[in-house]
Amino acid sequence: FLLTGVVYSHDIWLFPDRFTLAKDDTLIVRQLAGSELEVEVELEFMRGTTQRFELITSDASVNLLSEVPDAETQQIVKPVLKRKLDFEGPALLIMDHAFLYDSFSREKFLEYLEEEGFEIEKFQEQIGDKSTQVERWTRTIKCLVQVGDITERDLHKRKVDQKLEILLLQNPYRLNPGDELEVQVLFDDKPLGDQLVTALNEDGEQKISTSRSHTNAQGIARFNLDQKGFWLVRLVHLTPCSHPKVDWESHWASY
Repeated sequence: FLLTGVVYSHDIWLFPDRFTLAKDDTLIVRQLAGSELEVEVELEFMRGTTQRFELITSDASVNLLSEVPDAETQQIVKPVLKRKLDFEGPALLIMDHAFLYDSFSREKFLEYLEEEGFEIEKFQEQIGDKSTQVERWTRTIKCLVQVGDITERDLHKRKVDQKLEILLLQNPYRLNPGDELEVQVLFDDKPLGDQLVTALNEDGEQKISTSRSHTNAQGIARFNLDQKGFWLVRLVHLTPCSHPKVDWESHWASY
């Protein structure tokens, strides 16, 4: 919970030192936190918060949680992954975080809604005139890397049973600048419509651009990949919470 102030109201994403590798290379992955792709901190592996950490290939799945050193052996694990690769083809990294809780003044909560592009009118009745808003939030994270030249497999759009899940309907490693990428958003394994999704790009020269799109009834949003470089797709889904002492529940996803 000491990390609460860092991880709230920021994106968290998995960032490999290299996105394209060869067999027998070592995959190094960092867990970064920041806003608008501006990195504010590299996070260590959060033992008490991370519920799932997997490496998935076309024909195998590795539970990376079982490979994290215990705190007595290595107190701080950073970067969160160093692993020699013994396969070729795409590989999907999955990380899920447990709920964290915090409370906010009414004014700060309204600022957060505005920053995330929510239509505040939809939330006014639930907010009411309460001076404090209590929220719990969780994160579902994906990262796709490419090992060798085999790209025809469908890992980019494979469902992996995340509560809030982003699927890429095209393989990004087969796309060029100017191509369109479709992403599908699922919540509880059902398409999430009318959801704001943001795609952020960093072109390798410290130039960051932002694109926004709403999902249709099938949960699909479309983006023109107008720049080369690193792309991050992210969203926040916010709903009233059924817990008697919590007002709101938010799910944050990044890919």
